[in-house]
Amino acid sequence: MASLSELYIACCGGDEDLVRGLLASLEYNEINRRESNGSTPLHAAVCHGHVSIVRLLLLEFHVDRRQRNNRSLTAYQEAQTDNIRQLFHRPNQAHQRFCDDQPSPFEIYTEHNHNEENGRATSNYVGRMETNQKILGYRQLLSMSKHIWSSELGQKYFTLYTRFVDPTNTTNMVSFIKQFKKLIDETLPPDHNLYPRVQALFNEYEQTQRPETLLTLYTLNSPFYVRLTENIDDSLVLLHIIWRHLRVLTPRFFRGTAYRGLSMKYDDLKEYQWALENNDRTIGTYRFCSSSTDRCVAEAFGDTVLPDRIRTVIVFNFDQPCNGAVQLYSPAPDLPCISNFEEEREVLILPGTIFRVWKIEDDQHTGYHIIYLNHIPDAENPGLHVLGSVLSEARDNLIKWFSFRR
Repeated sequence: MASLSELYIACCGGDEDLVRGLLASLEYNEINRRESNGSTPLHAAVCHGHVSIVRLLLLEFHVDRRQRNNRSLTAYQEAQTDNIRQLFHRPNQAHQRFCDDQPSPFEIYTEHNHNEENGRATSNYVGRMETNQKILGYRQLLSMSKHIWSSELGQKYFTLYTRFVDPTNTTNMVSFIKQFKKLIDETLPPDHNLYPRVQALFNEYEQTQRPETLLTLYTLNSPFYVRLTENIDDSLVLLHIIWRHLRVLTPRFFRGTAYRGLSMKYDDLKEYQWALENNDRTIGTYRFCSSSTDRCVAEAFGDTVLPDRIRTVIVFNFDQPCNGAVQLYSPAPDLPCISNFEEEREVLILPGTIFRVWKIEDDQHTGYHIIYLNHIPDAENPGLHVLGSVLSEARDNLIKWFSFRR
């Protein structure tokens, strides 16, 4: 067996000063090197119970937590004490990822009816859409978009279109990757302590074309995450990259129940009540929405709610595997956790995912209002919708051409 690195030995021995000095002198990939015994320096510090060194590795140098040892266990799974496990958890002040008091990440789509204007509350995130036709059209459009964007044929089309028809077109993977890299550079300067971690993840994506690394990047506590969730245009950059790799992510499509906390005003709650009372109302996400299969994660914000707001839990129900909800935790032994925080059991709900409100409860025991949402699947047979759309466009163009010839 090859010799173990000096850093690994120092992590085993608990020499914090030596570990700190070595970390400062090593490249990031060397810090995360898997040793000849199948372990990593982080595993070594965890297994030997050196709390201060684990804190140093995780919180100052942001080492890669995803790696497994020769027993297929991450360092978090090897932790034997709560003191060490707690170091792997997201800081308390960052729990807003799963429960926020900002404007809702949802829009309510509805059939337009002027007679209802005076009978319901207004909100700046309510959109209008005729349910019977436009909602169905939206489902078909969403299904077609994912189908085209995730196919090799679709990618060839966008590449050729940009090259030969419209060189200014930015709807292509090359452009989205450049925009994603620019977003990283704008939010994380080289002297930021997370910069090596983020760059390593981005470089890994470029080398492997595996979307999991970018999803790991999303879960970090970083200015990048804030920018991504606050700016819809930036969200769409990551969304298109994820769509490109949907087939790779198929084993992670979520089925089951997930939770998210919201602190909302009473007028906002009225929007959901109104949607419940009218069966043709549809709730749609317009930005990335973190949820968890662990309800306690969604309720972590309970004691910090402002007096003029009500504590609310959103319950997402997915009756079938959904390509708009991706499991970031480990759903099976052969699929590792790709979140930076294993204990959160995150289900990432993508922009454009739509639901119906089917129940609202006022839990007197806990003080929470609970809103239950059922997922509405994308339209089936997206390939047929694509073909139908192409034929319809061809027909319209022929009609216009013959009209011109007359």
